Amino acid sequence: MSVWLVRAGRFGENEAKALDEGIVTIGWNSMPDLAKVASREELTALYESLYPDASKGRVANQVGQIWAFTSRINQGDLVVLPLKTQSSIAIGKIAGNYTYTTAMGFGSPRLCVQVKSGQSPADVTVLRELQGILQGYQAQQGLLVSWGGFKKSVLNEAKQSFFTIRLWDSGDLFKAIVRNYDRLPDELQAELPLKRCWALVLEE
Repeated sequence: MSVWLVRAGRFGENEAKALDEGIVTIGWNSMPDLAKVASREELTALYESLYPDASKGRVANQVGQIWAFTSRINQGDLVVLPLKTQSSIAIGKIAGNYTYTTAMGFGSPRLCVQVKSGQSPADVTVLRELQGILQGYQAQQGLLVSWGGFKKSVLNEAKQSFFTIRLWDSGDLFKAIVRNYDRLPDELQAELPLKRCWALVLEE
């Protein structure tokens, strides 16, 4: 039996899915099904075709991680997942073989969401950070949510990314929640209990 250290996304974005469904995922969501990749050399060639600008050192490191995940982890092995979204570590035992799935929400189009809390308006550094994340994850669309709104420089620069990035302030977020509340899963409605109220509008 071996013990493997795994992650669930660079920012822990896949941790909830992994814990809820008892699965292990390591990312590289642009990779196709690797079940028929027979050797590390074949995986290296595939990786280089998808990431032609990657350095030799990066290719070796990334391919090594992917190959271990698909071919070396066996049933009965233990996996250790340090959580980034909370101060704890999840430990599990492998009960099946590698399986390729698109059921984790990584199909096209891919969407990255970045949220800035606080009352101060977001500046351009927040927008540019989201643009970098879009490129890193090869996502097609991004949503930047800022409770305190946005500085004018952000609004101006965001016009250049009109077809890829949308900006939401607190008002936009509230409208989206109200508009889609009835379609939210029961567990989310339980965490955000809202009740629709009707009022008569008196004519003057």
